[in-house]
Amino acid sequence: MEQIKTIAKQANISYFSKIISKGLGYFTMLLLTSFLTPDQFGAFQLMHTILIVGVMLSVWGLKGVLSRYIPFLKNRSDSLEKSKFLIKKLFGLTVGLSFLILGVFYLFPEQISSLFKTENISSEFISGLKILMILVPAYTLIRLTSSTFKGYKDLFYPSLINNIFKPVGKTILAGVLLILGGGLIDWIFSYTVLIIFLSVLFVCLLYSNYLKHWWKKTKEKKPDMKELFSFSWPLIINNLFGVVSSNVSALLIGYFIATKEVGVHSIYVATVSVIGFLIGAISGIFKPIASENSFDELDKTKKLYKRVSKWGYLFSGAFLI
Repeated sequence: MEQIKTIAKQANISYFSKIISKGLGYFTMLLLTSFLTPDQFGAFQLMHTILIVGVMLSVWGLKGVLSRYIPFLKNRSDSLEKSKFLIKKLFGLTVGLSFLILGVFYLFPEQISSLFKTENISSEFISGLKILMILVPAYTLIRLTSSTFKGYKDLFYPSLINNIFKPVGKTILAGVLLILGGGLIDWIFSYTVLIIFLSVLFVCLLYSNYLKHWWKKTKEKKPDMKELFSFSWPLIINNLFGVVSSNVSALLIGYFIATKEVGVHSIYVATVSVIGFLIGAISGIFKPIASENSFDELDKTKKLYKRVSKWGYLFSGAFLI
């Protein structure tokens, strides 16, 4: 019963914050399309998709390991030592790799631009891409920090940063640029500063809420790597497949058709994604809670899954109708 209450509470936090985020997202799109041309708006959406691909190449699906393996270790006597090793190594590995990806994007923007139909705004696309790719490390930090919070069964701070602070900040910046007569590069620069600020704030919140009480006085202990790998590889493949499948359409549109059509596509995707809000909110907290159960409690996990999955499909189906 306690797990059901936790899922209901955290899923509601995530669900309603996503509604706020989506509403602000539509309003921000309206503001952006008021001072950006269709080509410019599509170019930003395409650049953002390239950014997400860069983050994927940095994270490699490892964020799912943190949200599932931290609760998996919870009831063990050496959980803090192994959690510290896991958090430290994964953050170090992925953030280090993100700077390498940033270097590749920064050195070859012309070659990347030539892959897509950017002839109408080629110079702006190249300049904007160089600025936006600075966010590869920042978004990597956000993804890993969010996953770590989920590992501690806390969706409040990820929802606050990703679904409240970020969309509110974007809306304010877009409104200011509309009034001041800004352009594509102004928007990209402002957006970059916002995300860097949020990434630093997010890491500080993680440390102050969950790490500072034990981090410095706890020694690292290497977990069973065979167990970790067997636990993690399905998550890595699943996360990679999810990122690729959700972004490949925008890349193909930019490659075969036109940059401005990527902007139209992004609006359609944002509209359709509303249907999956509740399922996403439930799964975000269900996974770490299920991971906390031992292998001897599979029946408990199955009953929990059957119960909460009914909520998701029932309300999502009603929304679709």
